[in-house]
Amino acid sequence: SVLQYLRSLPIVERASILRVDGGSVEFELEVRGDAERLRSTLDTSALLVAGSETPGTDLVYALRTAR
Repeated sequence: SVLQYLRSLPIVERASILRVDGGSVEFELEVRGDAERLRSTLDTSALLVAGSETPGTDLVYALRTAR
């Protein structure tokens, strides 16, 4: 469902799964714009929430948990 969601975003030109490791999935995205524009788009997501990033890493997001 995350892959479908990412592919549905107007900013995303291409999305694919790059790696699956335990409970983590790494996606490769080709986007219209830069990382900040993608971050702004993902920050409004009902499906994803920003995770903890370390300097120099790619964007990190996690599935939102039901409340």
